[in-house]
Amino acid sequence: MTRNGIIEAEIDRKKSLTKYEVVETQQSIKYQYLNLVRLYPETGRRHQLRIHLSSIGNPILGDTTYGIEGSVLRGKGLYLCASALRFEHPITKEIISLELDLPAKFDKIFPNKVS
Repeated sequence: MTRNGIIEAEIDRKKSLTKYEVVETQQSIKYQYLNLVRLYPETGRRHQLRIHLSSIGNPILGDTTYGIEGSVLRGKGLYLCASALRFEHPITKEIISLELDLPAKFDKIFPNKVS
């Protein structure tokens, strides 16, 4: 996976675009490596992030639908989390920015993660 990129692929015959940035990579015995990735969806298709990452051979950890058969992590859920959101308020036009820390389950894989 390149460190930064754009994934453009139709989903349900509709244009969809996701920008990504690899934040950290960890070696893994079971999976070879795991990437902590920031995703910036430019469109909002159903399962867009899961489909896009799977389409470039880097499915989201724990994804039983779009993951690679035989290498899906079970019992920990999907390692996908919205940690930041930014939008323009529809009435006041003020830019609203919200941020959260990543869930604790990410700490075991990425102890040095950058929030």
